[in-house]
Amino acid sequence: TSTEVQDYAFLDKKPLPIVNYYRLRQIDFDGNEELSKVVSVHLQNAGTVRVFPNPVSNGELHLILPENSEEETIVHLFNPAGQLVRSMTVSSGNNTLNVNGLAAGIYTLQVRSGQGSSFEKIVVEH
Repeated sequence: TSTEVQDYAFLDKKPLPIVNYYRLRQIDFDGNEELSKVVSVHLQNAGTVRVFPNPVSNGELHLILPENSEEETIVHLFNPAGQLVRSMTVSSGNNTLNVNGLAAGIYTLQVRSGQGSSFEKIVVEH
C-alpha cells in the first residue's frame, strides 16, 4: 500500500533443524505478483539453544530451545563483574529474557541443562 521502500521482519518461531528456506511474495495494486529469490538460512548448532539478537538493543533477548527439549533449562545472565543480574527457567520453543534496565556492556549468558552448561557473550546496547 505504499510507493516507498518498506522494511519487514519475521521471526520463525518453529524453524526446521539445519536449513530453512524463505522468500517474499509481493502483490501489486493491479494484482500482479512477484516472488523474491529463495534465501536459505542454515542453523548452526541445531538442537541447542539459539540466542538473538546479539547485540541486543530493544530490551528483549530471544532464546529458542528445540521442540524436543523435555528437560529443565536454566538461563543465568552475569554482568561484566560476574554478578548474577537475570535468571529464568526456559522451556522448548521461544522464550524472551528482558534486559531492560541493564547498563550497556558485555554480559555472559549461561545456559544450564541436564546435558551440561554452555556460555555465550551477549552485548547490550542502548
